[in-house]
Amino acid sequence: MWGMLYLMYFLNRKKREYFSYKKSTYISDLEGQSLFNLSLIKCIGQTVTVFIIGGGYGGNGYTGVLMDVKEHYISIYIDYMTLARIPISKIACFSHHNL
Repeated sequence: MWGMLYLMYFLNRKKREYFSYKKSTYISDLEGQSLFNLSLIKCIGQTVTVFIIGGGYGGNGYTGVLMDVKEHYISIYIDYMTLARIPISKIACFSHHNL
């Protein structure tokens, strides 16, 4: 119960922050990286699947709700009270699912 309330609060807060990002244009020296970050920001709150470079459990990919996008990493809500932080530099494949 508390997990759902926390998730709804967090997503509502992120939607408000998303609109402030959307109004401004952000282009840096690393234009490709910043455009990828902007495309990730548009997917906040959606179910995504991320495959990363590496072996072990990460090679199977992470599927969950994209919660946050920072300059160097993303946060994905995978399971009850489980938040994975994935470096953007290690992402090999990113897929978002439209509901």
